[in-house]
Amino acid sequence: MKAIFSAWLLAAAALGATAALAQPKPALVQDRDDPGRNPYQQMAIALPADCNTLGCAVAFQAVPAGRRLVITPIAVIANAASEDLAFVTLSHNGGNPVNLTWPVSRVSVPAGFFLNVPVTHFVDAGASPTIGVKLTDATELIGSVVGHYVTLS
Repeated sequence: MKAIFSAWLLAAAALGATAALAQPKPALVQDRDDPGRNPYQQMAIALPADCNTLGCAVAFQAVPAGRRLVITPIAVIANAASEDLAFVTLSHNGGNPVNLTWPVSRVSVPAGFFLNVPVTHFVDAGASPTIGVKLTDATELIGSVVGHYVTLS
């Protein structure tokens, strides 16, 4: 009985080993476009000297060669004396510029406006993302851009 059991175990092990060896090898992949692999975050400030009667704008660093920036959310705080409706724009220079605009009303930020909005905005290599506030008496702007780089092949 012991011999039969041993033979059965030996046969099962041989079949299992054959099945394990017959498995296909996994494909080689590169996860270059994973948002966590090439994160991006930058903040910029426009002081009163940088603002004019049309509002304030801040430009961020240009996207490096061979990459594309995918902006996911933006955040903006703008200080102003009036309670007029403000407009926040997200754009970029170079290539095919696109302007995205949101109306913003006053919130409990002291003498200012606040916007935090999810977006999906692509900026190609060499272009610089820009956040602007269209408000006649804007005195300061703080803009933040978050996203990730995609490597172009």
